[in-house]
Amino acid sequence: MLRALTPLTLYNEATPDLNVISHTAVRRFIERGTLSHAAKLCLLCTLPYWFLYSALSVAAGTPTIPGTKLIGLKHPFVIFVANKPGLQKLAETTLSEQRATNSKYQRASTLRTASKYDHELLYTFLRSQGYYAAKIESKNARGQVAHQIYPGPQFTLATIEFNWPSNVTLPPQEVVGIKEGDPVIAQAVLDSLANIKKWVLDEHCLREVNVSYEATINHINKSARVIFTLKPSPQVVFGKARYVGHTSIQKSYLDLFLGFEEGECFKPRLLDSTRLQLIQTNLLANAEPLAGPIEDGKVPVDFRLTERNQRSINAALGYDTDIKTKVSTGWEHRNLMGRGEQLTADLILSKISQSIETELIFPHFKRKKQRLTLTAVIAKETPYAYDIFKGEVGANIKRELIHGLSANIGTNITFSRVTEFDNPEDFALLSIPASLDYSARNNPLNPTRGWAAGVQVEPFIDLYRTGRKFTRHTLAGSVYHTAKQWAFKPTFAMRMAVGVIDGSTLLDVPADQRFYVGGGGSVRGYRYQSISETSTRATGPAIDPTTDPIGPELIDSDTQGIKPLGGLSFSEVSFEIRSRITQSIGITVFADGGYAYADKAPKMGNDYLWSAGLGLRYHTSFAPFRIDIATPLDKREGDDSIQLYIAIGQAF
Repeated sequence: MLRALTPLTLYNEATPDLNVISHTAVRRFIERGTLSHAAKLCLLCTLPYWFLYSALSVAAGTPTIPGTKLIGLKHPFVIFVANKPGLQKLAETTLSEQRATNSKYQRASTLRTASKYDHELLYTFLRSQGYYAAKIESKNARGQVAHQIYPGPQFTLATIEFNWPSNVTLPPQEVVGIKEGDPVIAQAVLDSLANIKKWVLDEHCLREVNVSYEATINHINKSARVIFTLKPSPQVVFGKARYVGHTSIQKSYLDLFLGFEEGECFKPRLLDSTRLQLIQTNLLANAEPLAGPIEDGKVPVDFRLTERNQRSINAALGYDTDIKTKVSTGWEHRNLMGRGEQLTADLILSKISQSIETELIFPHFKRKKQRLTLTAVIAKETPYAYDIFKGEVGANIKRELIHGLSANIGTNITFSRVTEFDNPEDFALLSIPASLDYSARNNPLNPTRGWAAGVQVEPFIDLYRTGRKFTRHTLAGSVYHTAKQWAFKPTFAMRMAVGVIDGSTLLDVPADQRFYVGGGGSVRGYRYQSISETSTRATGPAIDPTTDPIGPELIDSDTQGIKPLGGLSFSEVSFEIRSRITQSIGITVFADGGYAYADKAPKMGNDYLWSAGLGLRYHTSFAPFRIDIATPLDKREGDDSIQLYIAIGQAF
């Protein structure tokens, strides 16, 4: 939006020369009686010639100005500024943008109306750039508008003054920004005003901060005088914080989110940040801060709270070719014991997995930005490589170290019966997972810029056979970049992951703990967990895939034939180009590749099986709804030609 400096006090404004006298001006001139009878007669005699000249001008069209071009479709215009190409270009851009966005231009049905709006806007624009003595000549003919601008001198800042209370220091020059001798650019003055206000808010403890300015334009000296004024206000500190409207949330828990302490320097922005943190607890629909009257130099703050319903039921639906339809339903309590404890219970059903999962999260456990998560799972899984029935309990502590960087450590114990090659085996695995994760993505469900990375180490020991020990190591990362200057603003995304298991042989590691590649979230286009070394035997764990020849075929397990063994290492990559066709519709092109290896050294790129596909995205305010269709580029016997995936959120 264009803005000129206001309010203005105008000194000695010179009357501009009149280059064109309108019919109305001539009539008024005569009626005033300020001319002699002879002069009146001469003027009346020239009127017919004036009308004839106007008619010829209309017939000839708008005069062509060298070096200019017509702009716009509706009432096209041309602008010329002699010897100032930069100002001319800026005026053209400004007028084009205003014509495209200003509603009154959309309603302008005549050339004369559009020209009038142009005139008003161009004068405002020129004043905003410091050209307070500018003149504009406009001519309209045959659906075109021509504007000739005579900018005159650019006014400069003669003096910058401060009308300031004695209990507040003056802002330094680096904050003010503008200085005497600078051109009178309206936006520069407004930016200076905003910087000064922010500096006062940050550096002082005023109850109210009201900074204004007054600009005086002197047309004789072609200069301006700017005075910044700060309204007097007492220096105060925060008083007590009180809450109104909470019934199920403990006050001590709400206090964790206060951005200030009693006796601390009063700053209004701390009220806004506190309000945001309270809303982000997911327990409140509203948290309005109200600063009260000053009491002994302190400002008490009341937060008017509106609690959300703390219980909810949820359901989700997904699909891919392997697991078919996946249905989940759950119940959640977001404030179990009054301090934001979140209890969830979920039932998840699909073709290859059925589970009941519960989770209890204690936010801000023992300290702020640290949470304790307790989990319990009972599940039955029947993927292509093995069958498993298990019960698992675990505890994990996550701490945010700095913004975006978090550390996790925990312990899990899993009792399971794993059936591989028709041979069931029982395990009691105790593990201690530890991880470090960093995310600089702008949106975790629909990232368009930034990057993320994570590393995890998880040692295991089998309590039934204490000699069985192994450790899983994984490293994953992704990066995102949007080419905003390109058509449809495509986002280029890449993901890479590697992993290694050491401390044991392949077949001594339980089948469900080995690495597998393939399916949604991995290499799309291939069956879930199907890309790995394979076994040519259906019975007996004596096979050693590092010495026994193994083929690339993939046959359904019901035939007692070749099955994926998983691997002691893996690597995989994914590439996506995500384009937004409309505000809500997007298209994605992707390619995935990867493999799980029998030995401990992942062979980056070697033996990769590749796939490619297309995706459709329907963008909502929460996350995109995703449909992906993928095909294997290294199709094997038993692979489907097409795999379909439906889910919420981007693939990575």
